[in-house]
Amino acid sequence: MTASRSHGFGLVEVMVSVALGTFVAIAALAVHARTATEARTALALQQVHEAARTALDLLERELRAAGHLGPAPGAEAVAGTAVAGTRGADFGASQCGPAVAVDLARAVTGADGAYALERGRPLECEPAPWHRTVPGSDTLTVRRAASEPAPAERGRLQLAATRTRGALFANGSVPLLGPGTAVHDLEVGLYYVSADSSSGRGTPSLRRKRLVGGPAGPRFEDEELVVGVEDLQVEFGVDGPDPDEMPERYVTAAALDGATIPRVVRLRLAVVAETRDPTARHSNAPPTARRDPRSNDPRANRARLDDAHRRLVVERTVYLRNLRRS
Repeated sequence: MTASRSHGFGLVEVMVSVALGTFVAIAALAVHARTATEARTALALQQVHEAARTALDLLERELRAAGHLGPAPGAEAVAGTAVAGTRGADFGASQCGPAVAVDLARAVTGADGAYALERGRPLECEPAPWHRTVPGSDTLTVRRAASEPAPAERGRLQLAATRTRGALFANGSVPLLGPGTAVHDLEVGLYYVSADSSSGRGTPSLRRKRLVGGPAGPRFEDEELVVGVEDLQVEFGVDGPDPDEMPERYVTAAALDGATIPRVVRLRLAVVAETRDPTARHSNAPPTARRDPRSNDPRANRARLDDAHRRLVVERTVYLRNLRRS
């Protein structure tokens, strides 16, 4: 009787098996790496779209309410208003400059490529959180009364108004204007782009100096609105002599003056949002992404546009429904 023999694997078979296993492992790792990269890219796209949409939605909402003064017929009928920069009554809310909060006749103003109230008038309150803004980004100021009436509150800047006149006050004592007086909180926001965010240096963010109240009286507080916004550009649509309330031209804030501000009927906004994920090594915005929408010249800080961040440029036009030509 012949005994059966069992044969093991030879050296060549073992080497072939190891090679095949290695190839399979490498292919699996490549698929995993590609899937992870695609997931990061999808997340980056989601972040940049959300940042741009959130920023524009917020600005549009504020601009559509700009110039609202409750039942008051207009800023010219409101006592206590003053042109920003003049030494009028500002009720203590002067951290960012004299009369910044009470310039109700100019519901929307801005500065072109500068952290300022308007051309030649820098804001006196420092940008947050580390006193840096993105070079070349615009600043936008919006003034209005809150849409809903509010109780009188000491330390908050408020508007008392009837259909014929109004008055600003901050002492909690409603001015005697006659029957039907309504009280509204005054809302003022100074929008700008900081080079940093509360999460860390180098991550830009859309921020706002917001008028608030309290025991210390009316004052401006800084708040972070949208992380990932690295540029804001604003154009003002100016109506001509015809009564159609359609802009004849769009100009920068630098081209505005006291004569053209009452004829501003639309604003065109351009927001550049960037992803916070530097592993998405692709930029879908050209090197001119941070730009003045009126030109093709690149903005300052070109190095940021050549880095690994994904960017999106979004524009929107907003009708200023509460502003009318004088």
